[in-house]
Parts: sequence; structure tokens; C-alpha cells
Amino acid sequence: MFGQWFGKKLGAAQAPSSPPPPVDPAQRRRRSEETVFSPGLWQGEAGGFLREHGFAPDDPRNVIASQEPVAEQLADGLADVRRVTNILSATASYPLGALHLLPPGLWRTRFGSFLLHTLDLSPYRPWNTILLPIDERGRQALGLPLLPKSLDEDVPENLEIMIEVVADIFRGKSGPEGEAATIMFKGVRSNFPFLFPLDTADLSGNVREARANVRALAFSHAVTSGLVEKETIIKSHKTFLGHPEIQLTN
Repeated sequence: MFGQWFGKKLGAAQAPSSPPPPVDPAQRRRRSEETVFSPGLWQGEAGGFLREHGFAPDDPRNVIASQEPVAEQLADGLADVRRVTNILSATASYPLGALHLLPPGLWRTRFGSFLLHTLDLSPYRPWNTILLPIDERGRQALGLPLLPKSLDEDVPENLEIMIEVVADIFRGKSGPEGEAATIMFKGVRSNFPFLFPLDTADLSGNVREARANVRALAFSHAVTSGLVEKETIIKSHKTFLGHPEIQLTN
């Protein structure tokens, strides 16, 4: 996790000198050799057959380790974010806090397995988390607003409706809501390309598109709900992420 965050200077301070390098998405998904389909099956006709039926080597559902219980993965992710903020706060000499664009409580609804097991999207990774100062020293040093109060477990009804639309698109259920949402998500991604780098892992098309849609939803929800301004999201990522093209797809 630490390699996903370190790599930028914080004022006169430098992040720890020997952090782990950023983790390539494909390498992260292959952290376990236990896969549903062995690597050899992706060659030749067998691989073509699997791809025709919507599978790909780096799809989260092909990695057995990614199917750990939702609650366990969320606890690990939260612990990682707390360690990161503690280390960065000590490095910068002023306290920092984490703000999540989509509330982690969403992962504790009926959509938790879809988000975490099917799409490998944790709320505690950089795509859904920005770091902000929590006192005046940090605000002046970084030029970022103070961390607002947020209810991480409060899931608005309209947000659940939008995630259900994303899940329907993923499952191939077409309808006016899905078509409108697809246009909106693509518009958000094209307007802010820095925030939405393409997945580099070998994912199936529907997994890749659904992951991109959830990221676009996180950004638009945070901005339209008044949680945070779009300029703050962009500046926080540019301040703390050394390799956003990798970190924002993890």
C-alpha cells in the first residue's frame, strides 16, 4: 500500500527514502499463484474461447486471493490508510487526514461484493481517497483546504441507485438510465483525463469499463454533493501521488 502513496515532497520534507516502488496493477492481481484459470489456459484457442465469454487473466474473479471476505479486506485497507496518514503526517510535521469520495459504507451494502470481488475496487485506495491537512499549518503549507467532516458510513439512496445502474451496465442490462449514465461517465473521464488513466492490466472489457464508471461516479458524487471541490481532488493527487498513472488504477 505504501508504494501507492509515497513519492512526492511535502514542503521541505521528503517522504521516507526507501519506500516500496509503485505496484503495477497486473503484478498486484497476480500476488497469488492461485487462480481459477491457470496461466497456460490463456494461450491459443482456449484463451480465445475464455475471452469470447468475457474473461481475462487479470480479472479479479480469476484471482482466488481477491475473494477474501469483504469485511476482512476493508479492515486491512482502513489500517493501511491510517498507517499512511500517520507516516506522512510525521514526515510533513503537520497532521493529514484521509477523505473518501465514495463513502466506505457503500461497501457494506449489498454492492460490497460487486465492488470488491468483481471489480477489485477498495474505498481505501488512492482512486477514492484524497489526503488533506487538518490544521492551519498544513493548510498554509499545502495550499489545500482543511479536511471536512464526512460520514463515511452514510450512504445516500441516490448513490445506491447509481451503483445499481453501473452493475446493470456491467451485466449487459440495457435501458435509458444506463445509456444516460454511460454518457455522463464518459464525459467526466474525458474532461479530467489526469484523474482517469486507463487500466494497464489485462482485464476483460466489461470489467475495465465498470471500474472506470465507478471511478467517474466517485468524482462526480463527491463534487456534486458538496463534499469537496474538483480542484481540491486534482491538487491533492498531484501533491501526494508520485505515479498517478499507476496509483489511480490500483
